[in-house]
Order: sequence, then C-alpha cells, then structure tokens
Amino acid sequence: MKLPQMQTWHWVFVWAVVALAVYVFLPIIGAKLRGPHPLLGKAAPSFRAEMLDGTPVDLSEHLGKEVIVLDFWATWCPPCRKGLPIVAGLSKDYADRGVRVFAINQEPAATVRAYLEGAGLDLPVVLDKSGSAGTLYGVTLIPQTFLIGKDGVVQEAHTGVPWGYDASLRRSLERLLSGESLIEKEH
Repeated sequence: MKLPQMQTWHWVFVWAVVALAVYVFLPIIGAKLRGPHPLLGKAAPSFRAEMLDGTPVDLSEHLGKEVIVLDFWATWCPPCRKGLPIVAGLSKDYADRGVRVFAINQEPAATVRAYLEGAGLDLPVVLDKSGSAGTLYGVTLIPQTFLIGKDGVVQEAHTGVPWGYDASLRRSLERLLSGESLIEKEH
C-alpha cells in the first residue's frame, strides 16, 4: 500500500513545530547539561549601572541587606517576553517584603521603554549598556534569572522559563526571606 504524499504545507508545519520545540527547550536542556551555574554558593558580583529612568544603581548597596532577583532579558527574546510578566509580578508583590528585583537589559533605553509600555509592564530595569553585568554573571543564554540571598550569596540560577516558573520562584523567595539557604549541602 502506497502512502499519500504530504503536501508542502504539511512539511512546513512539521518543521515549524520541530523548530519551535528546539527553540523553547534547547536553553533549558543546555543549562541542565552544563550542570550547576559556577556562581551558585558564591558571593554575588557587584556592578554599577544606570536604571531605565536614568538613576544610578550600585548592586553593592543591596547585597547583604535584601533578597535580590536579577533577571537578564531582551525585548526580541520570546522566552524573555514570557517570563518578564512573572518577574514584574514578583517586583510588585515582594517590594514591601525585602526583595529587590532588577530586570537587566542591554538594549537602548528607547527600545526597552517602548516594549514595556506596549506590554503594559512596570518593573525596575537596569541598562547594562556595556554588557559587564552579564559578563560578571556568566550569562550566555537568556532569560537567565539569579536569586541572591540576604547574605549576598547566589542561591539559584535559572535559564529559560520552565513550567511552574512563577510558583517555583515564589517558593524560593519565601524560603530566602525566612533566612533559609537554597544551596544543597554536600554530605
């Protein structure tokens, strides 16, 4: 029995699904294959930059005092666009609880402003114009999110936006706010 030939649009659809699956899952799989981030359990590097509103920011003023969320992202990155509303929600919900959120972007301020306005998002954005913050944190894939404890130690590093991301981040933040470490101790 001879199978009917697939029409061209069927092949286009099949390849589009394959490409989408690779695009969505490759950063997450790649991060898992590379193993734990080298900064886990180490003092978070400090950096100085400018906020989107033009005010200077020095991370050292927050390290060791607050729980910090650093989210490296770009406007052109679909997984970043998926994760940014989650990060904005964390910024809003934890602002009065000792959590400081910084969404870090390397693009021109006008591009970032236009995207945030169009998406209806409000969150603190750091402009990493030179890419130095990304380099300090070893960011090679985005989105990449770091959770830093009150002790100034990098507690978690996430690449991509996996299922259950919002709930997972919130559980981790609650643990950090209670003073708990998220770093697994070797036995």
